[in-house]
Amino acid sequence: MIFRSFVFCLVVTALPLPLPAAENLERATATAGEDLQASLKELATLREQIAAERLPLTRELESLEERLRDLRQAQEKELRAVDTGSLDFAALQGELKLRQEEIGYVGNLLDEYARTLESRLNVAELPRHAGAIASAREATADNSLTPPEKLTRQLTVVSASLTRADEIIGGTRFAGTALDPRGVVTPGQFALIGPVALFAASDGGSAGLALAQSGSSLPAVRPLEAAFNPAIVAVVNEGTGLLPLDP
Repeated sequence: MIFRSFVFCLVVTALPLPLPAAENLERATATAGEDLQASLKELATLREQIAAERLPLTRELESLEERLRDLRQAQEKELRAVDTGSLDFAALQGELKLRQEEIGYVGNLLDEYARTLESRLNVAELPRHAGAIASAREATADNSLTPPEKLTRQLTVVSASLTRADEIIGGTRFAGTALDPRGVVTPGQFALIGPVALFAASDGGSAGLALAQSGSSLPAVRPLEAAFNPAIVAVVNEGTGLLPLDP
């Protein structure tokens, strides 16, 4: 997995050093060990959170899909009843109103889910899911769509979020653009490892952490020490790599 390759950066070869340097290295190693434990604990927490969220989302998706099928069948049945005149028109109107309210309720839940998902995405992920989220949110107000068409668009976001949950557990890589340290829009590739996003430019230029910045929808690249760049590029482009502890 990308994360396991990434944490190998904490391996340091012990070399005979003068006492002060040895003490510094010992302290640095201890600090790195603490950081590693904290990162592992954070990863474990993230995995537990994803595992806890995935099953309810899967059940919710299945329930909504089943509900959508039921609503379609019910609507078709009621429409046929109107054509044949087998049902009282006033009673039919009341039933249709009830179904429409149910569809509206489900649609509101899905709209809220899309908004919540958007707020939880890493800034580097936004372009990947922006289209599906926007389509789902716009479907609610699009009167040219039938209720099943609206729900179908909204359910696409739920499916996408389940796929994202699977990807995040082991890390994922994808192409995108970011603002380099000079503020220039630069194409490249991201590596998303838990809550951390790395970026490497396609031209081999900028590389570093991808962070959100105020006033822009694009992530900004914050470079680390120069000695880290080759390892970051390897992690982003190949999915494996080692980072030096003390460049």
